Amino acid sequence: VIRHPLRNTCIANMTIFRSALTIVVASLASIATCDAFVVPAARSCSLFSVSPAHVISSASSLRAEAGESEGEAAEASATSPEGGEGQQGEGEEEQPKEDPEVTAIKEEIAALEAKIKSRRNDLASIIDSVETYSKAGYARKVAEMDQISKMRGAASKSNESTAKATILQDFLPVLDELKALDEKYAGDDFAQSYKALRWDLNNAMTALGMSEYTAEVGATADRTRVVAVEEQYSDDFAKGAVISPVAVGLELQGNVMRMAECVVSLGSEADSKAAEEEAADGDAAAKTGTDV
Repeated sequence: VIRHPLRNTCIANMTIFRSALTIVVASLASIATCDAFVVPAARSCSLFSVSPAHVISSASSLRAEAGESEGEAAEASATSPEGGEGQQGEGEEEQPKEDPEVTAIKEEIAALEAKIKSRRNDLASIIDSVETYSKAGYARKVAEMDQISKMRGAASKSNESTAKATILQDFLPVLDELKALDEKYAGDDFAQSYKALRWDLNNAMTALGMSEYTAEVGATADRTRVVAVEEQYSDDFAKGAVISPVAVGLELQGNVMRMAECVVSLGSEADSKAAEEEAADGDAAAKTGTDV
């Protein structure tokens, strides 16, 4: 139990006062009998007449008992929780202990807040369940599954077309060889009987989805679909535009099997030379500044 320093001081003072009162009562009793204060040299005395020696002896006894009482009070103060700490600042008041009713109310409020939070979580879960298992939620799930199915189908088709393009790409050298042999033995009657081989292979690859495409004149050359076999200056076409196609390309549903060949424009020659001269002047100026 934590006690206030002022209360401890009051207790100590009351203890001293009680001890002093006890001594006074005992002294009065001794004076009444007169035996405790009589010395052999002066045996006869009345109720209120005592010798100086007797008074000195009684005063000494009182002081000794008072000192013992003060020592006990000091020990009690030292053993108290505040005694060992020197009672820093007698005017300082300790923080009052919180009222048990206030503590109980705070605990009840905390419990209610936790309960409200739990109920809110339950409500959110119920709302999600309603949205999921209601008619609108069912329609939403059906739409999501349909979208997923379409995406998977598109991915599957893309993977299938990519695999087909990769496999058919290995047969392109054979097709090129048959075409070259047809051109080489165009006047040979015996070779004409094998001319159908190239057409059969080409038709079979076309049936699997292979198709031809060519570079569009004037369009910007797409480096992923066309390759520039030649570059020329042109005042009519911007830099990077297709001037003319050279050879067709082959693809299968967007998967390029062979890139188309074309001639690409370098832009106007005059503009190109002016840009080169400007760059040269800039380099020369930079070099001059460095030398300085």
